[in-house]
Amino acid sequence: MNITTIAPLVALPNLTELRIQFCGVTDFTVINEFPKLSNLAAYGQNTGRNDAITSLSAKELNYDPDNQSFFVPFSIMPNRLTNFDGYQPPFTKSNSTSQTYFDLNGVQVPSSRLSITEDGITVSGVTQSEFGSIETMEYNARLNNPAGSYAQPDGYSFYAISSGTYLHQFSINHQEAAADVTVSYIDTEGNELKPSQKISGNIGESFDATTPEYKLEIDGYTIKEVQGNPTGTFSDTAQEVVYVYERSDAAPVT
Repeated sequence: MNITTIAPLVALPNLTELRIQFCGVTDFTVINEFPKLSNLAAYGQNTGRNDAITSLSAKELNYDPDNQSFFVPFSIMPNRLTNFDGYQPPFTKSNSTSQTYFDLNGVQVPSSRLSITEDGITVSGVTQSEFGSIETMEYNARLNNPAGSYAQPDGYSFYAISSGTYLHQFSINHQEAAADVTVSYIDTEGNELKPSQKISGNIGESFDATTPEYKLEIDGYTIKEVQGNPTGTFSDTAQEVVYVYERSDAAPVT
């Protein structure tokens, strides 16, 4: 399963036959670069075992408080098995424990609580508080890619990428990213004196644009006024703080 790519083998110009059964290769588009390969046996690829954990916003799990369920779209699953033509075989729709394993915080969810379509998994029987306590999620399933369900490259005498499995782990972030706070620096004529800066955070967290990092000292200028709130709370609406400067080294007007 530690063999996750065959790309380096393109350096073998006379390679005609390759058997990589039960490895962890995901990307078969690379065989388009092989000059003479015409026989590929790649049954049972066990993909994802070495992939890094993906951080996922809880918002992407589409929690439904009325039905006490949430939906995991397959579109969030990274690094899926990909055929030479870009086709990605679907996951199994079976919720049988021999076909689909799904756990939350390291505890397997019973198959009776899983409803699977070609688009994703609906997990039922999850209260609002239980959903808020989810820290990790793991999905492990068989691919629905029997022989004949995917294309075979022209000129191949044998080609098989059937019977694979997929595994991926997620960490769940329940904090929702807020819209940025933009801090700008202009003179009294509206001319930009310094490039604007962005302050990022999560909804409900506080921000402070009065620190030296954001309230800049500019040679020859002093701050005349501040437009917007330099301190406050992040929200889903973009906010702006504008420091307006005036010249401090001009000759006086009598």
